[in-house]
Amino acid sequence: MQLIRRLSTTIALIMVASVAHGIAFCDLRDPTQQIYELYPQATSYRSLVDEIDQGVKQNVSSTLPFDLHARELGKHTLYVALQDDQPVGLVHVRSEASRWGLIEIVWSLDLDLKVQDFRFQRCRDRGCQSLSQGEFSALLKGKSLAELKTEFGADAERSNDQLEAAVGTHGVLANAVLKSAMKTLLITDLVWGQEIAAVN
Repeated sequence: MQLIRRLSTTIALIMVASVAHGIAFCDLRDPTQQIYELYPQATSYRSLVDEIDQGVKQNVSSTLPFDLHARELGKHTLYVALQDDQPVGLVHVRSEASRWGLIEIVWSLDLDLKVQDFRFQRCRDRGCQSLSQGEFSALLKGKSLAELKTEFGADAERSNDQLEAAVGTHGVLANAVLKSAMKTLLITDLVWGQEIAAVN
């Protein structure tokens, strides 16, 4: 019993230390494989690490109809896929709460901050494969933040029958993905926008 208490205390201290030192809430697992799968033309990639802080959090809550969780703050990485040292795209991972726990979504963005693709890195919902490989995924591709907000967000101008048909019975998961997409595009612009503009 004493050993279990000591082990629990040690684990708790490690978790507190991880948060205190700003270890990212969600990292890209096996970046080399995933980046080259998303960008087969890439010959290398670069990592840009920066802080998502309270200022970003306030900006997100004033721009979108939802907020960042406290655990989403801290150091995060944006990956820049390169072909012969020229940027060809961006990769960023965001976590989102869903019905079956946290989902981790890998977002592929172009240099104009539009969605190119997404994939689930972690997802326990049975709709993961259907949404990431079907009609729903196609609806998100090529969309900017403004377009996502207009077409699918809280301020959507009209109901979207095409979206409802693409989502089917996976509405809760689809909402989490849409929320993640909007946050990803906005945060990428707020945190790394100047660096992206400089290489674009």
